Amino acid sequence: MIRSILVVVAVCMTSGFLSAQSKGDAYFQEGKNWLDKGNNEKAIKAFQSARAEHLKTQNYYRYYIATDAIAIMYQTLNNGQAAEQIVNETMANIPATTFEQLELHAKLKDNLGYTYLTVTGEPEKAIDAYSQAITFYERAGKGGTKSAALELINRSIAYQELSQFQLSVNDVLKAIAIHEKEGDTPPDELSSNYYTLGFAYTQLQEFDKALTALQKGNELIQSLPKSENHALFYAAIGDCYSAQNKNQLALRNYESGKAVMEELYGKDADHYCAMLTLIGDAHKKMGDWERALLTYQEVLTIYQKIPPTKLENIIPLMMSVSNTMRGLGRTDQAITVDEQAMLFATTAFGKNSQQEAEMYYHLGVVAYNRGEYDKSLAYNFKAQSILDATGYVKDGYYGGILEAIGMAYQELRTIDQSLIYKQQAKELYQQLFGVNHAYVAAALG
Repeated sequence: MIRSILVVVAVCMTSGFLSAQSKGDAYFQEGKNWLDKGNNEKAIKAFQSARAEHLKTQNYYRYYIATDAIAIMYQTLNNGQAAEQIVNETMANIPATTFEQLELHAKLKDNLGYTYLTVTGEPEKAIDAYSQAITFYERAGKGGTKSAALELINRSIAYQELSQFQLSVNDVLKAIAIHEKEGDTPPDELSSNYYTLGFAYTQLQEFDKALTALQKGNELIQSLPKSENHALFYAAIGDCYSAQNKNQLALRNYESGKAVMEELYGKDADHYCAMLTLIGDAHKKMGDWERALLTYQEVLTIYQKIPPTKLENIIPLMMSVSNTMRGLGRTDQAITVDEQAMLFATTAFGKNSQQEAEMYYHLGVVAYNRGEYDKSLAYNFKAQSILDATGYVKDGYYGGILEAIGMAYQELRTIDQSLIYKQQAKELYQQLFGVNHAYVAAALG
Protein backbone atom coordinates (compact mmCIF):
# COMPACT_ATOMS: atom_id res chain seq x y z
CA MET A 1 0.00 0.00 0.00
CA ILE A 2 1.05 3.60 -0.59
CA ARG A 3 0.24 4.49 2.99
CA SER A 4 0.99 2.63 6.21
CA ILE A 5 0.13 2.80 9.85
CA LEU A 6 3.72 3.73 10.68
CA VAL A 7 3.49 6.79 8.46
CA VAL A 8 0.33 7.86 10.29
CA VAL A 9 2.09 7.47 13.63
CA ALA A 10 5.13 9.43 12.43
CA VAL A 11 2.93 12.30 11.28
CA CYS A 12 1.10 12.28 14.58
CA MET A 13 4.34 12.41 16.55
CA THR A 14 5.75 15.33 14.58
CA SER A 15 2.51 17.27 15.07
CA GLY A 16 2.61 16.84 18.84
CA PHE A 17 0.05 14.07 18.84
CA LEU A 18 1.74 12.25 21.71
CA SER A 19 3.03 15.30 23.56
CA ALA A 20 0.33 15.46 26.26
CA GLN A 21 -1.10 11.98 26.29
CA SER A 22 -4.83 11.72 26.87
CA LYS A 23 -6.82 8.55 27.37
CA GLY A 24 -7.40 8.43 23.61
CA ASP A 25 -3.68 8.89 22.96
CA ALA A 26 -2.90 6.00 25.29
CA TYR A 27 -5.31 3.73 23.42
CA PHE A 28 -3.72 4.77 20.13
CA GLN A 29 -0.25 3.91 21.43
CA GLU A 30 -1.62 0.58 22.60
CA GLY A 31 -2.96 -0.06 19.10
CA LYS A 32 0.44 0.71 17.61
CA ASN A 33 2.08 -1.70 20.05
CA TRP A 34 -0.32 -4.49 19.09
CA LEU A 35 0.27 -3.70 15.43
CA ASP A 36 4.03 -4.02 15.93
CA LYS A 37 3.39 -7.45 17.46
CA GLY A 38 1.30 -8.51 14.46
CA ASN A 39 -2.01 -8.75 16.34
CA ASN A 40 -4.40 -7.00 13.96
CA GLU A 41 -7.54 -7.81 15.95
CA LYS A 42 -6.30 -6.23 19.18
CA ALA A 43 -4.76 -3.32 17.28
CA ILE A 44 -8.10 -2.49 15.68
CA LYS A 45 -9.87 -2.78 19.04
CA ALA A 46 -7.42 -0.35 20.63
CA PHE A 47 -7.67 2.11 17.74
CA GLN A 48 -11.46 1.89 18.05
CA SER A 49 -11.19 2.81 21.73
CA ALA A 50 -8.93 5.76 20.85
CA ARG A 51 -11.44 6.85 18.24
CA ALA A 52 -14.32 6.72 20.72
CA GLU A 53 -12.42 8.76 23.33
CA HIS A 54 -11.51 11.47 20.83
CA LEU A 55 -15.10 11.73 19.65
CA LYS A 56 -16.23 12.24 23.25
CA THR A 57 -13.90 15.23 23.58
CA GLN A 58 -14.74 16.41 20.05
CA ASN A 59 -11.09 16.32 19.09
CA TYR A 60 -11.94 15.74 15.46
CA TYR A 61 -8.39 15.72 14.15
CA ARG A 62 -7.33 12.88 16.43
CA TYR A 63 -10.68 11.20 15.79
CA TYR A 64 -9.84 11.30 12.08
CA ILE A 65 -6.32 9.93 12.69
CA ALA A 66 -7.68 6.93 14.60
CA THR A 67 -10.30 6.32 11.90
CA ASP A 68 -7.69 6.53 9.14
CA ALA A 69 -5.51 3.98 10.95
CA ILE A 70 -8.40 1.52 11.23
CA ALA A 71 -9.51 2.06 7.63
CA ILE A 72 -5.99 1.45 6.35
CA MET A 73 -5.87 -1.78 8.32
CA TYR A 74 -9.18 -2.90 6.86
CA GLN A 75 -7.91 -2.02 3.38
CA THR A 76 -4.76 -4.06 3.99
CA LEU A 77 -6.93 -6.97 5.13
CA ASN A 78 -9.01 -6.55 1.94
CA ASN A 79 -12.14 -5.75 3.95
CA GLY A 80 -13.49 -2.93 1.82
CA GLN A 81 -16.95 -2.96 3.36
CA ALA A 82 -15.59 -2.37 6.87
CA ALA A 83 -13.25 0.37 5.63
CA GLU A 84 -16.12 2.10 3.84
CA GLN A 85 -18.43 1.83 6.85
CA ILE A 86 -16.05 3.35 9.38
CA VAL A 87 -15.12 6.26 7.11
CA ASN A 88 -18.77 7.07 6.35
CA GLU A 89 -19.59 6.92 10.07
CA THR A 90 -16.73 9.29 10.83
CA MET A 91 -17.80 11.79 8.21
CA ALA A 92 -21.30 11.77 9.69
CA ASN A 93 -19.84 12.69 13.11
CA ILE A 94 -17.52 15.50 12.03
CA PRO A 95 -19.12 18.89 11.31
CA ALA A 96 -18.22 20.61 8.04
CA THR A 97 -18.07 24.19 9.24
CA THR A 98 -14.46 25.32 9.73
CA PHE A 99 -11.66 25.11 7.20
CA GLU A 100 -9.95 22.47 9.37
CA GLN A 101 -13.09 20.32 9.43
CA LEU A 102 -13.58 20.69 5.68
CA GLU A 103 -10.01 19.49 5.16
CA LEU A 104 -10.68 16.44 7.34
CA HIS A 105 -13.69 15.62 5.17
CA ALA A 106 -11.45 15.90 2.10
CA LYS A 107 -8.97 13.44 3.61
CA LEU A 108 -11.74 11.02 4.53
CA LYS A 109 -13.14 11.17 1.00
CA ASP A 110 -9.65 10.39 -0.26
CA ASN A 111 -9.56 7.34 2.00
CA LEU A 112 -12.95 6.27 0.70
CA GLY A 113 -11.80 6.70 -2.89
CA TYR A 114 -8.80 4.48 -2.21
CA THR A 115 -11.09 1.76 -0.84
CA TYR A 116 -13.31 1.89 -3.92
CA LEU A 117 -10.43 2.00 -6.40
CA THR A 118 -8.05 -0.59 -4.96
CA VAL A 119 -10.06 -2.82 -2.62
CA THR A 120 -13.64 -3.16 -3.84
CA GLY A 121 -12.90 -2.44 -7.51
CA GLU A 122 -15.56 0.24 -7.98
CA PRO A 123 -13.92 3.01 -10.03
CA GLU A 124 -17.21 4.88 -10.55
CA LYS A 125 -17.58 5.29 -6.78
CA ALA A 126 -13.90 6.20 -6.51
CA ILE A 127 -14.37 9.01 -9.03
CA ASP A 128 -17.29 10.38 -7.01
CA ALA A 129 -15.29 10.19 -3.76
CA TYR A 130 -12.23 11.92 -5.24
CA SER A 131 -14.47 14.58 -6.82
CA GLN A 132 -15.99 15.31 -3.41
CA ALA A 133 -12.50 15.45 -1.89
CA ILE A 134 -11.54 18.09 -4.45
CA THR A 135 -14.68 20.08 -3.62
CA PHE A 136 -13.93 19.94 0.11
CA TYR A 137 -10.38 21.19 -0.49
CA GLU A 138 -11.78 24.05 -2.55
CA ARG A 139 -14.22 24.94 0.23
CA ALA A 140 -11.32 24.82 2.70
CA GLY A 141 -9.39 27.33 0.58
CA LYS A 142 -6.93 24.72 -0.70
CA GLY A 143 -8.18 24.17 -4.23
CA GLY A 144 -4.86 25.03 -5.87
CA THR A 145 -2.61 23.12 -3.49
CA LYS A 146 -0.70 19.86 -3.78
CA SER A 147 -3.35 18.18 -1.65
CA ALA A 148 -5.96 18.94 -4.30
CA ALA A 149 -3.50 17.94 -7.02
CA LEU A 150 -3.17 14.51 -5.41
CA GLU A 151 -6.93 14.03 -5.66
CA LEU A 152 -6.83 15.04 -9.32
CA ILE A 153 -4.19 12.37 -9.95
CA ASN A 154 -6.18 9.79 -8.01
CA ARG A 155 -9.30 10.61 -10.00
CA SER A 156 -7.36 10.45 -13.26
CA ILE A 157 -6.25 6.90 -12.42
CA ALA A 158 -9.86 5.97 -11.66
CA TYR A 159 -10.89 7.41 -15.04
CA GLN A 160 -8.27 5.19 -16.68
CA GLU A 161 -9.84 2.15 -15.02
CA LEU A 162 -12.99 3.04 -16.96
CA SER A 163 -10.99 3.78 -20.14
CA GLN A 164 -12.07 7.42 -19.93
CA PHE A 165 -8.68 8.65 -21.03
CA GLN A 166 -9.51 12.19 -22.10
CA LEU A 167 -10.96 12.94 -18.68
CA SER A 168 -7.82 11.41 -17.19
CA VAL A 169 -5.63 13.70 -19.29
CA ASN A 170 -7.62 16.75 -18.18
CA ASP A 171 -7.06 15.94 -14.51
CA VAL A 172 -3.36 15.17 -14.84
CA LEU A 173 -2.68 18.41 -16.71
CA LYS A 174 -4.38 20.37 -13.91
CA ALA A 175 -2.33 18.52 -11.29
CA ILE A 176 0.95 19.10 -13.14
CA ALA A 177 0.15 22.81 -13.42
CA ILE A 178 -0.32 22.98 -9.64
CA HIS A 179 2.92 21.11 -8.99
CA GLU A 180 4.91 23.32 -11.35
CA LYS A 181 3.45 26.44 -9.75
CA GLU A 182 4.36 25.18 -6.27
CA GLY A 183 7.87 24.40 -7.49
CA ASP A 184 8.90 22.11 -4.64
CA THR A 185 7.46 18.80 -5.80
CA PRO A 186 9.98 15.92 -5.52
CA PRO A 187 11.16 14.73 -8.97
CA ASP A 188 9.90 11.18 -8.49
CA GLU A 189 6.42 12.41 -7.58
CA LEU A 190 6.24 14.75 -10.56
CA SER A 191 7.59 12.05 -12.87
CA SER A 192 4.77 9.70 -11.84
CA ASN A 193 2.29 12.34 -13.00
CA TYR A 194 3.96 12.45 -16.40
CA TYR A 195 3.84 8.65 -16.51
CA THR A 196 0.07 8.72 -15.93
CA LEU A 197 -0.28 11.42 -18.58
CA GLY A 198 1.83 9.56 -21.13
CA PHE A 199 -0.13 6.35 -20.67
CA ALA A 200 -3.42 8.16 -21.25
CA TYR A 201 -2.11 9.90 -24.37
CA THR A 202 -0.92 6.54 -25.73
CA GLN A 203 -4.40 5.10 -25.31
CA LEU A 204 -5.83 8.13 -27.11
CA GLN A 205 -3.28 7.55 -29.90
CA GLU A 206 -1.82 11.02 -29.41
CA PHE A 207 1.62 9.55 -29.68
CA ASP A 208 3.74 12.71 -29.94
CA LYS A 209 2.19 14.04 -26.74
CA ALA A 210 2.61 10.64 -25.10
CA LEU A 211 6.33 10.46 -25.91
CA THR A 212 6.89 14.04 -24.77
CA ALA A 213 5.26 13.31 -21.42
CA LEU A 214 7.00 9.97 -20.90
CA GLN A 215 10.42 11.25 -21.90
CA LYS A 216 10.06 14.25 -19.59
CA GLY A 217 9.03 12.01 -16.72
CA ASN A 218 11.95 9.70 -17.42
CA GLU A 219 14.39 12.62 -17.46
CA LEU A 220 13.17 13.77 -14.04
CA ILE A 221 14.35 10.56 -12.36
CA GLN A 222 17.59 9.94 -14.23
CA SER A 223 19.67 11.51 -11.45
CA LEU A 224 17.92 9.43 -8.78
CA PRO A 225 19.07 5.97 -7.64
CA LYS A 226 18.06 3.19 -10.00
CA SER A 227 14.51 1.98 -9.26
CA GLU A 228 11.63 0.07 -10.79
CA ASN A 229 10.24 3.38 -12.05
CA HIS A 230 13.10 3.65 -14.56
CA ALA A 231 12.08 0.30 -16.06
CA LEU A 232 8.39 1.24 -16.08
CA PHE A 233 9.15 4.36 -18.10
CA TYR A 234 11.15 2.32 -20.62
CA ALA A 235 8.20 -0.08 -20.89
CA ALA A 236 5.68 2.73 -21.36
CA ILE A 237 7.83 4.39 -24.04
CA GLY A 238 8.19 1.00 -25.72
CA ASP A 239 4.41 0.52 -25.62
CA CYS A 240 3.95 3.91 -27.28
CA TYR A 241 6.30 2.92 -30.11
CA SER A 242 4.68 -0.50 -30.37
CA ALA A 243 1.24 1.08 -30.81
CA GLN A 244 2.70 2.89 -33.84
CA ASN A 245 4.26 -0.35 -35.17
CA LYS A 246 7.72 1.10 -34.57
CA ASN A 247 8.78 -2.24 -33.23
CA GLN A 248 12.56 -1.81 -33.31
CA LEU A 249 12.28 1.30 -31.14
CA ALA A 250 9.86 -0.54 -28.88
CA LEU A 251 12.27 -3.47 -28.57
CA ARG A 252 15.17 -1.18 -27.72
CA ASN A 253 13.22 0.35 -24.82
CA TYR A 254 11.97 -3.03 -23.59
CA GLU A 255 15.57 -4.27 -23.53
CA SER A 256 16.58 -1.23 -21.45
CA GLY A 257 13.74 -1.93 -19.06
CA LYS A 258 14.75 -5.58 -18.78
CA ALA A 259 18.30 -4.60 -17.88
CA VAL A 260 17.04 -2.39 -15.05
CA MET A 261 14.72 -5.09 -13.70
CA GLU A 262 17.47 -7.70 -13.79
CA GLU A 263 19.85 -5.38 -11.98
CA LEU A 264 17.28 -4.73 -9.25
CA TYR A 265 15.50 -8.08 -8.90
CA GLY A 266 17.48 -10.66 -10.81
CA LYS A 267 15.65 -12.99 -13.19
CA ASP A 268 12.45 -13.07 -11.14
CA ALA A 269 8.86 -13.84 -12.16
CA ASP A 270 7.22 -10.51 -11.40
CA HIS A 271 9.65 -7.91 -12.75
CA TYR A 272 12.18 -9.45 -15.11
CA CYS A 273 9.56 -11.69 -16.76
CA ALA A 274 7.20 -8.76 -17.31
CA MET A 275 9.82 -7.06 -19.46
CA LEU A 276 10.81 -10.33 -21.12
CA THR A 277 7.18 -10.90 -22.17
CA LEU A 278 7.09 -7.46 -23.80
CA ILE A 279 10.27 -8.36 -25.69
CA GLY A 280 8.64 -11.57 -26.91
CA ASP A 281 5.61 -9.58 -28.03
CA ALA A 282 7.82 -7.21 -30.01
CA HIS A 283 9.53 -10.10 -31.80
CA LYS A 284 6.11 -11.60 -32.55
CA LYS A 285 4.87 -8.32 -34.03
CA MET A 286 7.92 -8.23 -36.29
CA GLY A 287 7.17 -11.77 -37.49
CA ASP A 288 10.23 -13.27 -35.80
CA TRP A 289 8.28 -16.24 -34.48
CA GLU A 290 11.29 -18.30 -33.44
CA ARG A 291 12.81 -15.59 -31.26
CA ALA A 292 9.40 -14.78 -29.81
CA LEU A 293 8.83 -18.41 -28.86
CA LEU A 294 12.30 -18.73 -27.31
CA THR A 295 11.60 -15.61 -25.24
CA TYR A 296 8.23 -16.88 -24.04
CA GLN A 297 9.78 -20.23 -23.19
CA GLU A 298 12.32 -18.47 -20.96
CA VAL A 299 9.44 -16.80 -19.12
CA LEU A 300 7.63 -20.12 -18.69
CA THR A 301 10.80 -21.75 -17.38
CA ILE A 302 11.08 -19.07 -14.68
CA TYR A 303 7.36 -19.37 -13.88
CA GLN A 304 7.78 -23.11 -13.33
CA LYS A 305 10.37 -22.40 -10.64
CA ILE A 306 8.65 -19.38 -9.07
CA PRO A 307 5.08 -18.56 -10.19
CA PRO A 308 4.26 -14.87 -10.62
CA THR A 309 2.43 -13.07 -7.83
CA LYS A 310 -0.36 -12.22 -10.26
CA LEU A 311 -1.46 -15.56 -11.66
CA GLU A 312 -3.69 -13.81 -14.20
CA ASN A 313 -0.51 -12.87 -16.10
CA ILE A 314 -0.11 -16.50 -17.09
CA ILE A 315 -3.20 -16.49 -19.33
CA PRO A 316 -2.04 -13.81 -21.83
CA LEU A 317 1.40 -15.42 -21.90
CA MET A 318 -0.09 -18.79 -22.87
CA MET A 319 -2.20 -17.09 -25.55
CA SER A 320 0.94 -15.46 -26.94
CA VAL A 321 2.67 -18.84 -27.01
CA SER A 322 -0.34 -20.32 -28.83
CA ASN A 323 -0.38 -17.54 -31.42
CA THR A 324 3.36 -17.86 -31.97
CA MET A 325 3.09 -21.60 -32.52
CA ARG A 326 0.41 -20.98 -35.12
CA GLY A 327 2.74 -18.50 -36.79
CA LEU A 328 5.29 -21.32 -36.97
CA GLY A 329 2.69 -23.72 -38.39
CA ARG A 330 2.63 -25.85 -35.24
CA THR A 331 -1.16 -25.92 -35.01
CA ASP A 332 -1.53 -29.11 -32.99
CA GLN A 333 0.77 -27.81 -30.30
CA ALA A 334 -1.08 -24.49 -30.31
CA ILE A 335 -4.37 -26.30 -29.69
CA THR A 336 -2.81 -28.16 -26.77
CA VAL A 337 -1.59 -24.87 -25.27
CA ASP A 338 -5.08 -23.37 -25.65
CA GLU A 339 -6.62 -26.35 -23.89
CA GLN A 340 -4.16 -26.05 -21.03
CA ALA A 341 -4.77 -22.29 -20.82
CA MET A 342 -8.55 -22.80 -20.61
CA LEU A 343 -8.07 -25.47 -17.96
CA PHE A 344 -5.86 -23.12 -15.95
CA ALA A 345 -8.35 -20.24 -16.33
CA THR A 346 -11.28 -22.26 -15.03
CA THR A 347 -9.28 -24.03 -12.30
CA ALA A 348 -7.39 -21.04 -10.91
CA PHE A 349 -10.10 -18.42 -11.34
CA GLY A 350 -13.32 -20.43 -11.63
CA LYS A 351 -16.02 -20.88 -14.21
CA ASN A 352 -17.48 -17.68 -15.66
CA SER A 353 -14.41 -15.67 -14.62
CA GLN A 354 -12.90 -12.82 -16.57
CA GLN A 355 -9.97 -15.09 -17.40
CA GLU A 356 -12.32 -17.67 -18.94
CA ALA A 357 -13.90 -14.86 -21.00
CA GLU A 358 -10.43 -13.86 -22.21
CA MET A 359 -9.86 -17.41 -23.40
CA TYR A 360 -13.17 -17.52 -25.27
CA TYR A 361 -12.33 -14.22 -26.98
CA HIS A 362 -8.94 -15.65 -27.94
CA LEU A 363 -10.55 -18.80 -29.34
CA GLY A 364 -12.98 -16.60 -31.26
CA VAL A 365 -10.08 -14.82 -32.96
CA VAL A 366 -8.43 -18.15 -33.77
CA ALA A 367 -11.66 -19.52 -35.26
CA TYR A 368 -12.18 -16.36 -37.33
CA ASN A 369 -8.66 -16.58 -38.75
CA ARG A 370 -9.35 -20.21 -39.72
CA GLY A 371 -12.55 -19.18 -41.53
CA GLU A 372 -14.77 -20.87 -38.90
CA TYR A 373 -17.12 -17.93 -38.49
CA ASP A 374 -19.93 -19.79 -36.72
CA LYS A 375 -17.47 -20.95 -34.07
CA SER A 376 -16.07 -17.44 -33.80
CA LEU A 377 -19.55 -16.09 -33.09
CA ALA A 378 -20.20 -18.74 -30.45
CA TYR A 379 -16.94 -18.09 -28.65
CA ASN A 380 -17.35 -14.30 -28.68
CA PHE A 381 -20.96 -14.51 -27.49
CA LYS A 382 -19.76 -16.69 -24.63
CA ALA A 383 -17.08 -14.15 -23.73
CA GLN A 384 -19.61 -11.31 -23.87
CA SER A 385 -22.15 -13.15 -21.72
CA ILE A 386 -19.56 -13.88 -19.02
CA LEU A 387 -18.42 -10.25 -18.88
CA ASP A 388 -22.00 -8.98 -18.79
CA ALA A 389 -22.89 -11.38 -15.97
CA THR A 390 -19.93 -10.23 -13.87
CA GLY A 391 -20.62 -6.51 -14.33
CA TYR A 392 -17.45 -5.96 -16.36
CA VAL A 393 -16.85 -2.30 -17.24
CA LYS A 394 -17.39 -1.71 -20.96
CA ASP A 395 -13.91 -0.69 -22.05
CA GLY A 396 -11.86 -1.00 -25.22
CA TYR A 397 -11.46 -4.73 -24.67
CA TYR A 398 -15.24 -5.14 -24.55
CA GLY A 399 -15.47 -3.06 -27.71
CA GLY A 400 -13.12 -5.52 -29.37
CA ILE A 401 -15.56 -8.35 -28.64
CA LEU A 402 -18.44 -6.37 -30.13
CA GLU A 403 -16.34 -5.64 -33.20
CA ALA A 404 -15.35 -9.31 -33.53
CA ILE A 405 -19.01 -10.36 -33.47
CA GLY A 406 -19.78 -7.80 -36.16
CA MET A 407 -16.94 -9.06 -38.34
CA ALA A 408 -18.06 -12.68 -37.99
CA TYR A 409 -21.61 -11.75 -38.96
CA GLN A 410 -20.24 -9.87 -41.96
CA GLU A 411 -18.39 -12.95 -43.19
CA LEU A 412 -21.60 -14.96 -42.76
CA ARG A 413 -23.39 -12.36 -44.91
CA THR A 414 -25.72 -11.45 -42.04
CA ILE A 415 -25.29 -7.77 -42.77
CA ASP A 416 -28.02 -6.34 -40.52
CA GLN A 417 -26.59 -8.03 -37.43
CA SER A 418 -23.07 -7.10 -38.50
CA LEU A 419 -23.95 -3.41 -38.66
CA ILE A 420 -25.67 -3.52 -35.27
CA TYR A 421 -22.60 -4.85 -33.47
CA LYS A 422 -20.15 -2.68 -35.40
CA GLN A 423 -22.23 0.38 -34.56
CA GLN A 424 -22.20 -0.60 -30.87
CA ALA A 425 -18.42 -0.95 -31.03
CA LYS A 426 -18.09 2.41 -32.77
CA GLU A 427 -20.23 4.21 -30.19
CA LEU A 428 -18.28 2.67 -27.33
CA TYR A 429 -14.95 3.63 -28.90
CA GLN A 430 -16.19 7.19 -29.44
CA GLN A 431 -17.25 7.40 -25.83
CA LEU A 432 -13.89 6.08 -24.60
CA PHE A 433 -11.37 7.52 -27.03
CA GLY A 434 -13.05 10.35 -28.98
CA VAL A 435 -14.39 10.57 -32.51
CA ASN A 436 -11.00 10.73 -34.26
CA HIS A 437 -9.51 7.57 -32.77
CA ALA A 438 -8.42 4.85 -35.22
CA TYR A 439 -10.64 2.30 -33.47
CA VAL A 440 -13.70 4.34 -34.44
CA ALA A 441 -12.76 4.31 -38.12
CA ALA A 442 -11.98 0.61 -38.04
CA ALA A 443 -15.23 -0.38 -36.33
CA LEU A 444 -17.32 0.29 -39.42
CA GLY A 445 -14.65 -0.76 -41.87
